[in-house]
Amino acid sequence: MPIRLQMSLTVIGFILFLTVIVYSLSHSILLNSFNRLDNNAASQSYSKDIASMNSDLDNLLSNNLDWAAWDDTYQFVRDGNSAYIENNLMNTTFSNLDLQFMIFADASGQPVYSIGYDPAKNTIAPLPDAMVSELLSNGSPFVASIAANAQLKGIITVNDKPTMVVSDPVLTSDGLGTPDGLLIWGRYYDVTALKSEASATNSVDLENVAGGNLPAGYKAAIDYLNQNSQAAVFLQTHSDTISAYSFMPALAGYPAWILRVDSGRTIYYQGLTTINLFLIILGGLGLLSVAVIYYMLGIQMIKPLHRLQSDIAVFGAKKPPERHIPVRRQDEIGKLADSINLSFDQISLYEEALRESELRFRSYF
Repeated sequence: MPIRLQMSLTVIGFILFLTVIVYSLSHSILLNSFNRLDNNAASQSYSKDIASMNSDLDNLLSNNLDWAAWDDTYQFVRDGNSAYIENNLMNTTFSNLDLQFMIFADASGQPVYSIGYDPAKNTIAPLPDAMVSELLSNGSPFVASIAANAQLKGIITVNDKPTMVVSDPVLTSDGLGTPDGLLIWGRYYDVTALKSEASATNSVDLENVAGGNLPAGYKAAIDYLNQNSQAAVFLQTHSDTISAYSFMPALAGYPAWILRVDSGRTIYYQGLTTINLFLIILGGLGLLSVAVIYYMLGIQMIKPLHRLQSDIAVFGAKKPPERHIPVRRQDEIGKLADSINLSFDQISLYEEALRESELRFRSYF
């Protein structure tokens, strides 16, 4: 096999070996790091969504407290006066507070007044008795909160919808004394709007934990979150997306809702593209190196060797004084030509001595 081909195959083999090593290391180290970065980004983004929900609940609870700790509301849960309704419970109140219903109860937890708001039609109407009875049933956390003088907040199911619900005991404006009733506010979660607000790379879904036939992935998330109370988020990594699951802020005594956000694996695939580009560049540089080495071997080694071979081939046709190979280089090939010339000189001296010996021998006869 020609030397140039041997050297080229050796370099190609080394480059392939190096490419395999780089590929293996990049996938075992770099891509795992990119995957962790993607998971961290998804977890942080998801945590911000949950924090935003908690913030909305806190703001709603704060506004509810302003109404609950108010002399007018304190009087209303006692006598249900119509002036309070006419002056406070109009369409604009619900619209400005972004509420869908209010429920007023007395100190025993019995409903005093309830009203709902339809933002699509901008109309108000009494709430269904069944809905009010469910929220103010015996043993309800809302009824128990009156005697405990406690605030409640969470996301529960109302009319088969995820609903932000807050409640405060009704007190006088100074916030002192014994609660004389309860004020409950509710805001339906607009799942359609929540999904439409998701970015192009994200998708959002809400499911009731108590609901049947949950989509794939929810059961594993629910089991994990129930078994790991300290874990706020459960992540599932798929080929193109990362699914983040977490319980929405719940209210004791009611089935929780679980939120899933699917986000694209942007960092991972950007890293994969970068690695692949690097490997392509490495391969291209390797092929270029092979071409350069192949060319330089031909110029610096193969051609001089061929010339040396030709010079040696004509060596036998020349007279002894002319039996010298031209030394055209000062490198190893030039030294080889010098060594051959030295050998030629020694052969010439040996031939000359042999001829003289033959002549002497013949002179004796």
